[in-house]
Amino acid sequence: ASAADLAAEVQSKINGASTLSEGGASVAVSESGGVLTLTSARYGSVSNVQITSGSALATLLGAAPTATAGVDVQGTINGVAAAGSGRYLTDDSGGASSGLKVEVTGGAPGERGSVFFSRGYAANLDTIVQNYLASDGPLAGRTDGIDASIKTIDKRREDLQRRLADVETRLRAQYTALDTLISNLSSTSTFLTQQLAKLDAQTK
Repeated sequence: ASAADLAAEVQSKINGASTLSEGGASVAVSESGGVLTLTSARYGSVSNVQITSGSALATLLGAAPTATAGVDVQGTINGVAAAGSGRYLTDDSGGASSGLKVEVTGGAPGERGSVFFSRGYAANLDTIVQNYLASDGPLAGRTDGIDASIKTIDKRREDLQRRLADVETRLRAQYTALDTLISNLSSTSTFLTQQLAKLDAQTK
């Protein structure tokens, strides 16, 4: 078999490993001068291919195998430095183009042209919802107002309950005094009735 066939077989074996395929990782294996080069199918700083042991390591990858770490794309969107991840640039500045994500597929450094876009209904709705839900938004203000009203009502209810308790205490005291007065009047009435009966008897 040729060296190219060997490279294809190595690529097939590596990509067939369940630990890699389940993680969504894969490599491309090429051959030049009898030396194999393994390249990750992923892009950016998260991409890393490393073979640390094996009897054919030096034979297949050369006497001194070298590893090259992936690099995230760098650039600006709308004149503002964008966040690079793999070959994607994302504007997270909060400006007019915030949220725009651009894929850079290769080529020489420099301007890549202009992108014209408009935000759809979903983006506008999201902005409206975010404004309403913001800590200084109208919903928060309305909620604070309602909370303040509830506290005021609770305080008024407590005051009313205290006044009702005072009225109840006063009425109970008045009732007790009236009951005592009635009892005294009843005793006086009984006494007078008895005296009048004696007086009537003496008169007869």
